[in-house]
Amino acid sequence: MPARSTRRGIPPALFLFLFWLILSGSLHPLHLALGLILSLLLGRVAERTFGGDAPSITVRKMGLLLLYLAHLVHLITVAAFHVARRVLDPRLPIAPVTVIHRTSLTLPVARVALANSLTLTPGTLTVDLDGPELRIHCLEPEFADQVKGLEARIARVFEEAPR
Repeated sequence: MPARSTRRGIPPALFLFLFWLILSGSLHPLHLALGLILSLLLGRVAERTFGGDAPSITVRKMGLLLLYLAHLVHLITVAAFHVARRVLDPRLPIAPVTVIHRTSLTLPVARVALANSLTLTPGTLTVDLDGPELRIHCLEPEFADQVKGLEARIARVFEEAPR
């Protein structure tokens, strides 16, 4: 059993090391050594934190994650312009609402990703996450429409079957 646990800890550490290389932009031996040590340490912490439930990182998931992030950046950009227009033009109505969305995501990390994605999008704020229920404050009722689309994309990234 310990060998399996160690093998599962390697992909997150490798992913973190690649992320370190991208962010640091340096191939200096000291930076490489520091990045490798920190990545292995964080990979081990993630393994102990998640235990056997740690989501594995595959090339397919990385591709889906990149597509999701591109979609999220697009949503953030569109929502930022929409919110700015509402703020700058006093004739446009603002009708804040709080909606409760019951998610079908089963993994806690997937639920947190959904909650954080909504909070990053201007005009929406995840106020509470309690099990499968998210309480979301929206500047306009139509802002709540994006929840299902984000949820479906996150389900694909974490390879969860839709319910």
